[in-house]
Amino acid sequence: MITKMQQILDVCLDELRKYISAGSLPHRIERKAIIANWNPVHNGVVRPQPPRILPAYCIVSPEPTALPSVDIDVAERDKHIVRVREAFKVLFEKAGTSDLLQGMEGLMREAVIDGHRCSVLPFIPERGQSIPRKSIASKAFKAYGFKSIGKATSGNLTFAKTLMNGELEAQVEFDFGTWRRTVVADFFLLERGAIRIAKAHNLHYWYWSHDVDIPILDKHLFQITMENAACSAGFLTTAIERALL
Repeated sequence: MITKMQQILDVCLDELRKYISAGSLPHRIERKAIIANWNPVHNGVVRPQPPRILPAYCIVSPEPTALPSVDIDVAERDKHIVRVREAFKVLFEKAGTSDLLQGMEGLMREAVIDGHRCSVLPFIPERGQSIPRKSIASKAFKAYGFKSIGKATSGNLTFAKTLMNGELEAQVEFDFGTWRRTVVADFFLLERGAIRIAKAHNLHYWYWSHDVDIPILDKHLFQITMENAACSAGFLTTAIERALL
């Protein structure tokens, strides 16, 4: 049985989708990241692998000027190329080439963007880079009146905001994933901070037309993902309070 609060939340979620579709979130993540395919060949048989989200700077062909729908940081791309060459040095030596496309043959992903078939390098994280997930997320959610509650353990992190003079509480619960390292957020409404009375699974904070989990790859991508998620949660709480007036 659908409760009254769940009905209200569902209506507010429809408003959120319209808000997102209007381009109102702080960042367009799909300009900074791409969905790339990988279809390796084993013994002459193509074995397609699941598509994966990668930073746009993993694109090495064609040049950024040919791809107006994505923002490629050329300096980051060049640094990433150096990391890939170092990580796969043995492959280049075995292939007897310094050519990036030839040396990475079989490991290169593909993406079709702006009508171009793009060559996409595998993602190699920057050595020694740490992503302070709690501090980045806390700063983003603080701007919308949320505070961190509990301890960040096993990849989980929860933010809460009091609504309607304490009668209701909104919570956003993140599961960053111990193994998969992706950002998944659920939105809850609680009565008097204790009983969950409504839920929205997989809070939306991107413009892609299909559901995806944003991976935790680098600090910048994680930061803009958190800022979008906080904005979505802030929009929902405002819409809920307005609906209850």
